[in-house]
Amino acid sequence: MDRYFVVLTAIVLTSFYASAQEEGAKATPPLSEIGPTTASGALKSPPNLPERMRERYEKMPEADRAKFLENFRKWQQMTDEEKHHFRERAVMEKQRIQNAIENAILKSGLTLDKTQREAFTRRYMEERRKVERALRQEMQAKREHLLEDVIDKLRKEFEQTPKSPEAAASPSTPTTQPASTTP
Repeated sequence: MDRYFVVLTAIVLTSFYASAQEEGAKATPPLSEIGPTTASGALKSPPNLPERMRERYEKMPEADRAKFLENFRKWQQMTDEEKHHFRERAVMEKQRIQNAIENAILKSGLTLDKTQREAFTRRYMEERRKVERALRQEMQAKREHLLEDVIDKLRKEFEQTPKSPEAAASPSTPTTQPASTTP
């Protein structure tokens, strides 16, 4: 059960991070806007955070805490239906990850005992996160480059097209004469 919360928290953070990257990656707000801080400036854990999550939260680096709090607030604002849908996605994602780990163990040809299997799983996940992060960064850079090309192409295309008369500035509406009322 404890492992489930770790995986769920990781999935929640990963999915929100990925969606933020896709949406243009807004900058994380200053800590003062995210939540209450301690005298040292560290973020306090929310009072309504379950104990297991609070313990993990307190072990997180400061940057992860800020993102976690932001995601936690988003979670609190979700409807029950959205939460249910999100949980279903988390279960499917957990199963997909478990399958990937099993495939990695099979491909490696290793025979692992329980302790080695857990260590392999941790290391595989660490390395996979690095790969996923590198791919996201690579895709973002590639996307930016391709979008610059699109903008240049459109700029050239629209600079060459003759400008249409500015009919939009003075819309022409047909005027209608009232019907004559002669008997």
